[in-house]
Amino acid sequence: MNPRDIMTLCTKSVFVLLTRKTNEFYATTINSLTPVSVEDGDFKIVIVVKNGFSRKTNSEFKNEFSISLLSQKQADIAQRFASSNRNSVQDDSCLQFDEELNIMTVLDAIFVLKCKVSNSVEIGKNELVICNVVSFKKNDNSLSPLTYTNRKYN
Repeated sequence: MNPRDIMTLCTKSVFVLLTRKTNEFYATTINSLTPVSVEDGDFKIVIVVKNGFSRKTNSEFKNEFSISLLSQKQADIAQRFASSNRNSVQDDSCLQFDEELNIMTVLDAIFVLKCKVSNSVEIGKNELVICNVVSFKKNDNSLSPLTYTNRKYN
C-alpha cells in the first residue's frame, strides 16, 4: 500500500491525533486532513486542530505523534476526543502501542500515520499544521471509515 492509496480514504473521515506529555497522553479529533505531497520519500499532510492544542498539552506534539483513522465502530472514541475540554486521556483502554511504528495509536484504527511537525500557524480558532509523515501502517481493509457530516458521526 502506498501513500496515494491511503489518502483516498481521507474525505470526511474522522481522525484522532495522539501525543504525549511525560507519561500522560493527549488526544483530539482533527478538523481537517489534506495530503499535500504523496511522492515516494516525501509524504506530507496538512492538518487543522483546535487552536492551542499544542500549547495546552505542552507536549511532544512538536516531535513525533500519531494520527489514527477511526472506523464506523469507533464513534464513541471520536466523541470522547472531540471536546476541547477533555484532551487528556484518562482511560487508555482505547490505546495501544504499535511496535512496528514504535508509537502509541488508537486501538483497531483502520490506518495510522506517524508524523513530525514541519511548521504550524495559528489561524483564528484553529492551528494549521504541516506534517511530515515518517511512516504509516494500514491495518484492516474490511472496515469502513467513520465520517462526520451534518454534525453527526456516520
